[in-house]
Amino acid sequence: MKALALNYDKFYGLLAETADNENESADYRLKASNLAKALTRLETAMCQIWNRILERFHASSRLLLALRIDLKTAVAVFQSLESFIADLRDQAQFESFEAASKCTMPEISQT
Repeated sequence: MKALALNYDKFYGLLAETADNENESADYRLKASNLAKALTRLETAMCQIWNRILERFHASSRLLLALRIDLKTAVAVFQSLESFIADLRDQAQFESFEAASKCTMPEISQT
């Protein structure tokens, strides 16, 4: 997820270039074209959100797995995660992610 979120333009560009390359086999070009089209879906752009969620859960997990964690810290980590997820569910927050995805991934369509 992180690789796609951070390198979308490179993935899309390479797939689009491969799809147009007459030196590649027709089957390979078709697969590249289909993958490039899949990357233009808004659902793919939402990998920005998933990348942020996964990074936050990973960081929290690392804290919770620490050998010397006290109960107060563990509770604070869980409360922080709960607040983080609640904030993500806010419509304005979702719309800001959607807008950011469209800015960083200009090929994105609504379909």
